[in-house]
Amino acid sequence: MKNSTKPTPNANPVIRLLGLGEAGVKLVETLAMIGPEGIETYSLDTDKRSLARCHQSQTFLLGQAI
Repeated sequence: MKNSTKPTPNANPVIRLLGLGEAGVKLVETLAMIGPEGIETYSLDTDKRSLARCHQSQTFLLGQAI
């Protein structure tokens, strides 16, 4: 059984960056500022202050009770 995948012409790949923790958040923010347009960036951390400094990415606060 063959699994054939045909390339899609004119397909634009999506680049997603995920930063975890303070160092990851800083890296994602920096890469979002200097990288090409159209990159999706996400920052995840347990520290609200770290996420409050994010201006380039979507933020997610980890570890809160539901």
